[in-house]
Amino acid sequence: MIDLDIKDVTVQMELNGVFWNEDGTAEMMVTTKAEHSFILRLVVDLESKTIRTMNAEIVGGFCPLCKQKRNECSELNDLQNKMEILEEAYDWVREHPEYRFQLSFYEYNKFEVIK
Repeated sequence: MIDLDIKDVTVQMELNGVFWNEDGTAEMMVTTKAEHSFILRLVVDLESKTIRTMNAEIVGGFCPLCKQKRNECSELNDLQNKMEILEEAYDWVREHPEYRFQLSFYEYNKFEVIK
């Protein structure tokens, strides 16, 4: 089980709770309490109500997962790890006061995280 100790997740969200583009893609900037960041690139499928990570990109040259200085990390982009990371980040967003109301009002808080 992955525990990133998330400090903040930044998501571009419209007033109607939409956090993805017209093509169904989205980005989340995740920052840990140790101040290490990465970007999750997501695909949102409205029909099946699923969300999955396409890839994760390290920001600042330090991987928050393997705790090593690097620009790319296979651990961060491992299929199972990407799913667990997205689950943790999505849970954080669903509970955060800045996003919670919009997501729950429009029922965008009920997406299933998939591989």
